[in-house]
Amino acid sequence: MAPRSMTRRVWLSEGLRLCGAAGTAAIASASLWAGAMAIGAGGCASRAILVRPGPNRRVTVRVEEHPELAALGGSLKLRTEDAGKLIYLVRAPDGGFVAINPTCTHAGCTVRPQARTFDCPCHGSSYDLRGNVLRGPAMLPLTTYPTEELSPGLVEIALP
Repeated sequence: MAPRSMTRRVWLSEGLRLCGAAGTAAIASASLWAGAMAIGAGGCASRAILVRPGPNRRVTVRVEEHPELAALGGSLKLRTEDAGKLIYLVRAPDGGFVAINPTCTHAGCTVRPQARTFDCPCHGSSYDLRGNVLRGPAMLPLTTYPTEELSPGLVEIALP
């Protein structure tokens, strides 16, 4: 069988197709790796659950629907539908719940949940699971929102 001659047009289209496939594979593997790191690092998936506050600016969470809240220090990432406000609902060491705004009080970066702390990736501030400063440069605690356990496994967060 005679070798097929390759025109410049065919060579370019094949090259672009292969580059596109390689790029797609690289992006997909990087996304999977980043997702695994986000889940492994703090026990909380990187995607936020969209919640809709009621007319009284309260959000209700059923704990049994979120296994990440079963363990002390477990956290659930929420985003309000109306304002896009990010909130972490955390199972505190005493077994209660704390709702935390993850905006660092030092420079406004978003802190990340770890096993027993929230850590700021920008300047190294660290907060405990109740939002209190453990290590600066932050001087003020994270903003928290009132929570109430309405019944076992049903937590309500009061938003501003």
